[in-house]
Amino acid sequence: MAATPFEHADRASRVLRAIVAEHGPELLSRPRELGNLLADLLPDATRIARLLVTAAQDQVARELSEHTSAGMDVAMASAMVASSFVGATMLAPDACSWVVREFALALGLVPDSDWLTIHAGGAARAAGQGSVGQSTAPMPTEPAAPAAVSDSMPTALRTRGTLPPPGSEAAARAAPARSGSGGCQA
Repeated sequence: MAATPFEHADRASRVLRAIVAEHGPELLSRPRELGNLLADLLPDATRIARLLVTAAQDQVARELSEHTSAGMDVAMASAMVASSFVGATMLAPDACSWVVREFALALGLVPDSDWLTIHAGGAARAAGQGSVGQSTAPMPTEPAAPAAVSDSMPTALRTRGTLPPPGSEAAARAAPARSGSGGCQA
């Protein structure tokens, strides 16, 4: 696997697992306590600590656990949670994928040795992330780019918050009834 492009990622991973081993998995959903522990255990990795605390605030661990408890495989659950995290925070997709991966590992949802296989499969492609050999480590200060609208997306997703195309049946239904006066009706 490619090296992470920032310092302390491997150490942060070990610290996160140690925290879960000592304090339990529920700590990953308690941002204040997690932040305090990370400040003590990772004093030189404040950016990574902030990213992990943001994930705790957004309940990444709870979402992962809920999806996998409902029978969803870890790869798909990770892709969905990472996508949701990107949308909620506007952090870089790679940063969000890295956090979700670390939370999944810390929760014991997947062993270290299996992660490369899972991550290189559908989850990476479904989340629009890299593939085998590409790093999924975060660059936490970059905002996420807006998602491109695709013709393959369901119409409801493509048009949410937009006006229907002129001349379409939906535009005709959405247009207010016009009176001959051209003004507002009382």
